[in-house]
Amino acid sequence: MACITKRRGRYVLDFYDQHGKRRWKTLKKGTTKKRAKDLLRENTMLTNQTMDNPDGQAPTSFQYSHYAIGNLLYTPVAGVMAGAEFQWGQRHNFSDGFSADDYRIQFSFKYNFSFKLGGKS
Repeated sequence: MACITKRRGRYVLDFYDQHGKRRWKTLKKGTTKKRAKDLLRENTMLTNQTMDNPDGQAPTSFQYSHYAIGNLLYTPVAGVMAGAEFQWGQRHNFSDGFSADDYRIQFSFKYNFSFKLGGKS
């Protein structure tokens, strides 16, 4: 998890890096809390789905699942964004005892290209 705190009149991004080590980044003097939030964003989601299976349902039929996502997005300068996301899912079958976990990690990078063809912006 990441958070934004204020120390000695400046906002500080408090987060853990990819190795699990705690890091701090002190922002420039005069940075607003809104700008600090724009620099570092996070999102979490948890969901559950359950089916009411009738007795005649096949043992391998889906019965319930859990799914969770957490991500962290960092915008160091305008027009550039990088992020990482962790996903976890778990499935349980109706009556054959099968269940499985699935783990995924994905990374993203975005750069906004700016190209103007004539006219004023």
